[in-house]
Amino acid sequence: MHPCHRVPLARLALIAAVAMATLLSAGCGVFRGHEAPTAYVDDATITARVKTALIKTPGVKASEIDVHTYRNVVTLDGVVDDEQMMLRAAKIARDTAGVSSVQNTLQVARTARTEPLAEQR
Repeated sequence: MHPCHRVPLARLALIAAVAMATLLSAGCGVFRGHEAPTAYVDDATITARVKTALIKTPGVKASEIDVHTYRNVVTLDGVVDDEQMMLRAAKIARDTAGVSSVQNTLQVARTARTEPLAEQR
């Protein structure tokens, strides 16, 4: 082999080190379609913050509201007593640090009619 075609060992080691560093910094999960571990931690932190704020707010039944976060987008799901509670929960989520947007899929419970059957006809 001609000496010009040989790659010096030090250069080959440098190329290998850069390639390895690139792979490690990208994270293995990227190649499988997953987020970096810090993304999961951030989403879990946001979920905890929203849930805590809901619990601390008078007039909001936090136990009836499911909170999920994915990529800083909070989804509120469940059935609440009235529209006021639904709007308040959405505002609390929007005002929480780290939240980029809120998808409010909360539904207002329908109250049973208290009229006698004869009056409903």
